[in-house]
Amino acid sequence: MIGLGSSIAKPGKIGKRIVRDNLVLKHDYNAGSNQPVSTGAAYFDGTNDYIDVGTIAISTGDVSVSAWVYVTTFTAYAPIFSNRESGGSRLGIELRTSSDGFELNYDHGGTSISSTSAAKNTNQWYHVCGVLDRSGNQYLYVDGVQTDPKSINATDVTHTTTARIGTSSNGATDFSGYVCNVGYWNAALTQAQVKSIMHKDYAALSASEKTDLVSWWNLDSVIDSDIGTGVVVYDNHYAGGSEFGSELITGGDFGGGGANWNTTDGWDDTGGFGAWDGESVPLHNNYIHQTFAGGYALVVGKVYKLTFTISNSAYGRQQVTFSGVGTEQEVTEENFPSGDGSTMGYGTYANGEHIIYFTAEVANNIINFYGHDGYSDFNVDDISLKLVNGNTGTLS
Repeated sequence: MIGLGSSIAKPGKIGKRIVRDNLVLKHDYNAGSNQPVSTGAAYFDGTNDYIDVGTIAISTGDVSVSAWVYVTTFTAYAPIFSNRESGGSRLGIELRTSSDGFELNYDHGGTSISSTSAAKNTNQWYHVCGVLDRSGNQYLYVDGVQTDPKSINATDVTHTTTARIGTSSNGATDFSGYVCNVGYWNAALTQAQVKSIMHKDYAALSASEKTDLVSWWNLDSVIDSDIGTGVVVYDNHYAGGSEFGSELITGGDFGGGGANWNTTDGWDDTGGFGAWDGESVPLHNNYIHQTFAGGYALVVGKVYKLTFTISNSAYGRQQVTFSGVGTEQEVTEENFPSGDGSTMGYGTYANGEHIIYFTAEVANNIINFYGHDGYSDFNVDDISLKLVNGNTGTLS
């Protein structure tokens, strides 16, 4: 079972200290001169644990991927990081364990080229880095030492399979142990860069070390709440330098009805919105939904941050959902159970601000705030919806 921290705080530059916060893991193992600079790590049980970090483009360019790993069992072909096609020619790259060490595998259409290390110890931290220099060679580095270079080419290895930490692209082989500080570059790192990076977390990377950096996952904390598809981990390297995208909702207080908000009577004709105050969601199973002209569409698999404020909720039953054609995704905080016998999973939000991170399961452009028949009205205000930038990962 994957163990990962539940703190919502993103660490700054950190030293080698022990932190035990729920499932935040910091390992005080004897590791000789090497141990990762991290407040935590993700644990993979070698059975069915992995982190899906979405599709990462790979075609004919240079690639580097690095990580700190603590292997509890060496298993042949068990990926630390896989950006490889799940079927067909298995195009792409895997940084993985062998039966007794580490391996970098590059497959360019039925031709598999592997660089392997000498045998290594279990229960010891190692820094591992694989580099594809598409104009010449591929290199495997273990604790900054280069091993087993192999000649490669720049064949196009474009594919659409999502990249994963901790398992192969087809889920056939799983990694056993701990992983942290995973970095992925569209560049061929030099040995000097590899040796420098191995002693840093994301906050300590230099500007030049972030050049061509696609994503970096410290794997020491998780987003505070997430709905529907598992726990979400940060990509510490934000797209465009910003953690969040622009506002997707501009009628954040309903605007007294607002040009962007439509009011609809949900299941009966008794509640209506004739007397509503512009922010109140009346009872009788009515709802308010967002349908912008021109619209926005949630992208399936991407993570979003929804913020809103509830007030005047005495004994309300509320629900927030996103709707598509023929389907709904429930976005109720902390996965409220369906206490009233319905299939909608209504829950009660306390008065105050609510922040919900969730992974989009449906592509749509309608957000619904539901009230529930027989309970009190409540007010909704300060509604904000933003994309969380980067290649955030989902633990499975």
